[in-house]
Parts: sequence; C-alpha cells; structure tokens
Amino acid sequence: MTLVLDRQGESKIPVEVVGITPDQLEGLNEREIAKLTIWFGNQAIELGELFRVQGHLGDDQTIHWSGDLTAVHWIGAGMKSGKIEIGAPTGRHVGSRMQGGVIATASDVSDFAGAEMRGGKLLVGGHAGDLLGGSYPGSKYGMNLGEILVTGNAGRGVGQSLRRGLIAVGGNVDSLCGWNMLAGTILVFGNCGAECGAGMIRGSIVQLSANNAPLPPTFSRGGRYEKYLFGLTAYRLSELGFPTASRLLEHQYQMFHGDLLRGGRGEIFTLGS
Repeated sequence: MTLVLDRQGESKIPVEVVGITPDQLEGLNEREIAKLTIWFGNQAIELGELFRVQGHLGDDQTIHWSGDLTAVHWIGAGMKSGKIEIGAPTGRHVGSRMQGGVIATASDVSDFAGAEMRGGKLLVGGHAGDLLGGSYPGSKYGMNLGEILVTGNAGRGVGQSLRRGLIAVGGNVDSLCGWNMLAGTILVFGNCGAECGAGMIRGSIVQLSANNAPLPPTFSRGGRYEKYLFGLTAYRLSELGFPTASRLLEHQYQMFHGDLLRGGRGEIFTLGS
C-alpha cells in the first residue's frame, strides 16, 4: 500500500518537509507520521496540520505527494531508499542531496532539483528550474552520482560543478549549462543557451539541436565521431523510459575541446556531418 500525503488548502507561505522520506518513515503508522515536525514559514508544526495522511509505506516503500505543492520545498531531500511520487508542480530542492531511491514527478519542479545528489534517480515529467543537479553557494561539487531525467525544459546552470552522474533534458536549457563541471555527462535534446560548458574541467555535454547559442571562444574544434558513440547511453535512457533516447543514434557528432582556460579536457559534442 502507498502512503499518501495530500496537502490541504492553498498558501504561498513556504512549507519545508525535510526528513519526510521513505527511509525515515519506515515502521511508523498514520498517527505517528502525522505528528512529525515540518516548518510552515518560521513555525514548527505537525505534518498532519497541513497534510492528510493516509495509508502506509508497505513493501514498495512509496510516498505519494498530492494537492497544492507549489510552496512545498525539500521533498525527498536526503532520501536513501524507496520511491516518492509527486502528482503536482512543486517547490525548490526536490531530491536535494538524495543518496538512493527514485523520485518521479508528474509535473514541474522548481530550482535546485537534484542539487548535490549522491545517488538515486530523479525523473521529472515536466519542466525544471535553475541549477538542476547543481551546487549550493559555497559548495565545491554539485551532483556526484545518480541520474536526472527531465522531459521538458530546464533553467540556468544545469549541472553546475557536476562531479559524476547523468543529466538528460528533453527540451531546452538556459545559459551556463555545465558551468564549472568536473566530470559526468549532460545531454540536451533541445536548444542550449549561452556560455554552455563555460569553465568546465572534464566531462561531456551533448547538444542534439542545430539551434544552439555559439560555444564560448575558449573551445577548440576536435574530431568527428559516429552516432554509435552514445549507444550505451541511449540504451540506458531507454531503460529509464526517456521518450527521445533514440535520437542519440540518429546523428554524427563534431567534438569541441574546452574550456581551454581550465585545461581543455572537457568535451562538447554538437551535430556534425
């Protein structure tokens, strides 16, 4: 049976639900879960004051969030196992620093989704905000293992300071995609904004549109590669149900080395004949 947490009413006051994850709720009944502490603005309240709690985790360890979640932040932050389903647009920090498990959203997520995550899968059925899989101010690394798949668009700074892992965006991304990334892979199936790969040290960015902003001048042209270069990546995306995975195998690619100001070991692949 699934544990359902249904938001009652509507409000723009921020709600922070850190710690409401499958691994933390294991073994608790409805009454115990309803008494857990969350934050409503600057006030500590019980979860049951804002959410109707129904069911229990069961063997599949699934939590389903529903209702008006636009001001609800930190859903799934730090989770280690289990599954979270989100049925409506939600606030910031979804899956932040998660270590395992699966978060699947049916709609949009706001900024810092998957920020500094250390494992697990974040599957976004809508659009994502800024700094998807990125780092928090003052942190050295962003995402460091795991997989993030976004069906729609994403904002600025996708994969900022990415250390390891895979990020795939089915739509467009804004500026500074892969900014300061150290390793890992970012796939953009729509258009890339300005300064893609700026400051990157290592890692790979794949652009699958012909309408991208120009690359920074600190990237140099390298070799050309056959479409089969990304065969294993396409297979993995297909396993995860990513709708346009096969497009990776429809093109040849031109590689660019950069950022030359940071050693030039990063790779950006664009469509090439």
